[in-house]
Amino acid sequence: MRKFATILGILIFSISLFLMLSYEKDIRYGFVEVEGGKMLGMSAETAKTSGDIVYAQNLFLSFDEEELGTIEVQAEKSVYNLKSGIVEISGNVRLKAKNIYAETKKAKIFLDDKSIKKIESYEDVKVQTNGRTIKAEKAEIFPKEKIIIFTGNATIYQKGLEIQGKIIKVYLDSDKVEIEDTRAKTIGE
Repeated sequence: MRKFATILGILIFSISLFLMLSYEKDIRYGFVEVEGGKMLGMSAETAKTSGDIVYAQNLFLSFDEEELGTIEVQAEKSVYNLKSGIVEISGNVRLKAKNIYAETKKAKIFLDDKSIKKIESYEDVKVQTNGRTIKAEKAEIFPKEKIIIFTGNATIYQKGLEIQGKIIKVYLDSDKVEIEDTRAKTIGE
């Protein structure tokens, strides 16, 4: 009788574990399908759900955006609110897109029906684009408008110059940069 109970317990545990792992896999695939086909891929080490919230660790997302091409995002942790369409990511956040490479500690991705509305990056933001490096406390990327707005100790480094401004706007479809309240100096002085 004891042997039977042990075997039954192991069998129930195995089935439960299989169902749990299958459920996590289903969550991951469901997460990909939520935005109507614009998200190309999503992978995560773990993904769990609680109501309308999806939690994931060691996340990789890939979005197809007309304006910036494929946008790839990597982060250690994410929380996706299915109702609001906001993905909050943190921990070693990396973003790659056409002519853009960004690093930050935290970010929020705002999704509308089928695309990225905007990406907000916070804390130690560093963006490289078109031969420039821009550092700031906050950056907002607007894919449809092809613009990045930097605020909070915003500094742009380009060709031996360091230029600080209250607000720095970088237009991705041209070589145009707007800087409010500027201070410039030559690097190395």
